[in-house]
This record gives sequence, structure tokens and C-alpha cells, in this order.
Amino acid sequence: MYKPVMNDINGPDNFMIGFAELTIPGASFDSSARSPPPRCHPGTRLAILQRALAFSADRQRNKKMLWIVGPAGVGKSAIMQTLAENVSKFTADSVVLGASLFLSVNGRNDGSKALATLAYQIAVRNLWYRQFIQDEVMNDPMLLEKSLPTQFSKFLVEPFLRHAADNDRVRFLILIDGLDECNGSDTQCEILGLIAFFCIQYPNAPLVWIVSSRPEPHITAFLSRANVASGYEKEEILINSDEAREDVERYLREELGKLRYKYLTLALTVQWPAEDDFLKLSAAADGLFAFASTTVRFIDDPASGNPVSQLGLVLEAIDHIPSPLNPYPIEGASHPMAMLDALYARVLSRVPPHVLPATKKLLLAIHMKIHNTLPNLCNWLGMTRYTAYSALHHLHSVLDIPTPGGAPGGLLQSFHKSFYDYLFDFKRSGMFRDHEYERAELEAECVQRIFNEILSGMNDHSGPGNPGTDGILVSWYYRDSPDLGGFIQNFLRHRATSTFLSNIFQANRREFWNRGFTHILKLIDISYLLSYGWTQNLQGFRDGLFDETRRAELKEYCVLSEIPIGKIETNNIDVESHLFRCESWSTHTPASDFRPVADDSTVMDIQIGILMV
Repeated sequence: MYKPVMNDINGPDNFMIGFAELTIPGASFDSSARSPPPRCHPGTRLAILQRALAFSADRQRNKKMLWIVGPAGVGKSAIMQTLAENVSKFTADSVVLGASLFLSVNGRNDGSKALATLAYQIAVRNLWYRQFIQDEVMNDPMLLEKSLPTQFSKFLVEPFLRHAADNDRVRFLILIDGLDECNGSDTQCEILGLIAFFCIQYPNAPLVWIVSSRPEPHITAFLSRANVASGYEKEEILINSDEAREDVERYLREELGKLRYKYLTLALTVQWPAEDDFLKLSAAADGLFAFASTTVRFIDDPASGNPVSQLGLVLEAIDHIPSPLNPYPIEGASHPMAMLDALYARVLSRVPPHVLPATKKLLLAIHMKIHNTLPNLCNWLGMTRYTAYSALHHLHSVLDIPTPGGAPGGLLQSFHKSFYDYLFDFKRSGMFRDHEYERAELEAECVQRIFNEILSGMNDHSGPGNPGTDGILVSWYYRDSPDLGGFIQNFLRHRATSTFLSNIFQANRREFWNRGFTHILKLIDISYLLSYGWTQNLQGFRDGLFDETRRAELKEYCVLSEIPIGKIETNNIDVESHLFRCESWSTHTPASDFRPVADDSTVMDIQIGILMV
């Protein structure tokens, strides 16, 4: 039977400690990484919450998966959070929370760890399950690194079928929020398929699933398949339904009402906002919670301290008063986010023109594959903290900006993904005509700056520590400690080198060739990158290196040289210092592309540190 074990842990559990390291951090409903999480405003979303709870508790239903689907900003995560917090209370413990997985593009999107994360949470709450998983892992220590189908079978199918009789009085609810934010559409569909086919094949298993996502085409198409459709029910959240409009109106009225007690200047007013203004605001939200919550946050912007003027700006945006940032008029009926676009445009229009270039750099850098703490981003961009906070000053209503004191560990990220959906759609925002190209250009600019600072010292191993890093400028020391400068410089060196080597030979990344980066190949030592897992990029780099289209240029910079094999002692070649191969015109057929042979064939020799594979 169901046995919670939170009070049964009397000492350190090495198995669970190791298990936790293989999960997605911050993905559970009660994680501090999501604090404060979005929740349904009291008295709102009651109907859908009741339907979802009834679905999870109804043992007569053959379908065991509920798909909650709706557009960006409609409040899916708030609904899922509220379900996670209240399922046991509102089902009289006939349903208990087994696990919750709140996925996000902001670092919580590793699909390969999704099932391990669910299993870990179930193990925390259930002693019998923990023992089962521990036995399985002891029997196969590589289980946590195996494929998703194998993990699904071992973590969910086998234990809950084997112990179904022990759990016949309770059902375990598993919540997965934001499936569309998991990395890779194939992984998303694979997870969905595993769940759906499990529900179809084992309808009596004591597991029930609620999965939320946006209506992405690949997810909708997958769930529309005839062999999948019988395994789930669909709960669609509409933006402009009567229920949504009523809930958003209640939310706006109560949240704006709180501001009358927060700001002394409003305490003396008979009514604020005026009813006409409130009705205009509520009509513009049209049931979209993202609009409502963003509006309240904008009006209550502490940097302004003037909710009356902030509300005026919102009303101007609703009335389509042109924004100086966006020369393209927003057509009200062209897409469901048009009203939110108008608000985002108004927010961005407050950024002064002379500050906007730095703002755009930070907005682009957030989506580079880099740990998005504000100091990390600033050091990568060569931007001081003062410039960064100036660039972000007017964006507190749309971005989660860490305070200066909390910046070393605080991530810079948007409050809602819809902001970046808007920002990177040029027809909607007018901000980035080609954001992928501009991001690549910015990345190449950062690499070039760092290499210019390093100059030619990357191969200087004469001194202690990491050679070639002393020249890198650190614009933001963590916790104002210059003692950490070497650590930051090494991070920037590693980042610049791996970025350069990962992109230099990609056909669609010509920014690096256009900047004349070829000569850098003979200056760098990349052997240390292999210990950081860079080997997965080695094949593409190696293929590009020996591509005939760049051979003349690489020979000119002494990166490559042609050597008759018969003229060299092949046994003396240090394979950890040179990469070489026999070309196709060789008169001798080598055993492999990268093995020297003793004849007069031509060998291309690269003068950089790299392991031969």
C-alpha cells in the first residue's frame, strides 16, 4: 500500500544523493528555483481545476492521460501548480501526487533526464518504490543512462504493474507541465508516446497523468494519430472564453485593488482605476492571463513608483498609439497575442536610443548556450555591470533581473516565453530582422574580442596556471573578488575556444570566416577541451579542416602542411600533437583515413593540439 517516507529517512542515503544528481534540478512543483511559482488566483480557474481533479480520481474512466493544451500566456503552469499543491486535499487522499515535472527553456528542459526526475520524486515519497528502483540500479548501474523506453519500462511499467495490488486504494498522479519546452520535438513525442501507449495497454495501472503544452504542430499531430487518440482526453484552455474573461477580470480587479493600499497617493482616491479605464483594460486582456499579469507587474513597477502614469502607458498601448520602436502597425485581429505585443512594444519603447544597442546585446545573449547569470553574460559581452543595469532598467516588468547583491547566482530570464516569441518575430516587434544571424554575429564578435585580448599567448606554457588568459579583461568580478579573476578568465577562454572550434567549419556560420579568424587555428591549444567533453564536435571540425575549399588559406597561415610520407618517420609522430591523414590521391590504400602509411603519399599536418580519433 501507499507509504510516504518523508519521516523515514534517518540518515544520509547515498543512493538517493547519487540519484538526485541525474535529475533535472528545480523541476518539481515545490522547488525554490521556481519560487514564487505561478498559481491560480483565488476563485479563478475553478471549473477546469474541478474537471482535472475529477479526471484523476475517476476509476471508471478508461483513459488515464489528460492533455491540457492552450496558447502561450493562458495560465497552464498556474493550473498545473495549483493541481500539484491541492490534489490530495481535494480528492480525500484517493489520489496522491506521485511526481511533478515543470519544464522550461530556462535550463529545465533536458528530456533525457525527464523520467529519472519523475522516478526520483516517486522514490522520495514511497519507500517500496525506492527499494525497487535501488535494486534495479544495483543490478544494472547503467540504467539511469539508458534510453527513454528502457527507463520508462523499468521506472514506471514494471514497478506499478508488480505492485498494483498493493496500491489498489490510491492512485498516483504524475504532472508534466510545459512539454513543448523540452529540448527537441522528437523527444517530446517520444515521451508522449510512452505515456499514451502505457495508458492504453495497462488501463488498470494505478497511474494517472496530466500533461500540459502549447498546441505545437508536432504535438497536435502526434496526439491525433488513431492509435494514440484512445489513450487520452483533451482539455483545451481558450483565451477568450467567458470563463477565462471572468477569471482575468477578477484577477485584475483584486490585484489593482491591492495597489490602492500599497501606494499612499492612491489611498486618497475615491476610485482607482476609473471604471471606464478598468473595463478597457479587462477587454484588452480578453481572458489572457499573461496580458493581465504583465500589465499588473508593469503598473506596479518599483522603478517607476507611479502606478497612475504606468496605467496611462498601458491604456495608450491598448489604443494603438504608435510606438517609436515599432514602425510596423499591429493589426488587432492578426494574431491572438496582438494586445500583449502592444504592451511589450510600449515597455521596450521606454529604453533610450543610446542604451538600446546594449539592451539588444543582452536580449540576444540570454539565448546563447551559456549559463545566464548576469555576471557571466557581462563578462562574455565585455559589458560592465553599470552598462548592464542601465540597459535593463526599463525591463523589470518583462524580465526577471537579479538584484546587484544576488546577481552572481541569479539568472537573467524573461518572466514568460511569450516575450521572446514576440521579440524574435520581426513582423511583430521590429526588433531583430534576423535574430539567428544577429546572435551569430554577436557570438563571433565576442570570440574575436577575447582572442584579441589573449593575443598569441595561448601556447605559452612557461608560466604557472592556465597560459594565455592573463590578457582577458574581466568586466565583472564575482562577489567583487579579484581573486576569482583567473577562474573567470579561464571560463572565457574555454568558452571562446570551444565556440570558435564548433563554428569555424560550419557552412552556415560564415561570420567566423568573414572576420578573418583562420590564423587563430595555429595559435590555440585545444587539448584541454577534450577533458570538457568537446570530442563530440571533433568529427565536424576534422572534416572541415581537411576540406579542399579552404586548403590554400590554411596552408598560407601554416595551419596545414603537405609532407610526403616517405620523407618522415611515421613512428615518431606524436598523435596527441598532430592530426594527419592520407588524402584520396594516395598511391597506397590506408587501413583508415587517419593512419599514416610508409610511402610517398601526401599527409596534411595540423599544428594544433588535438587527439587523433
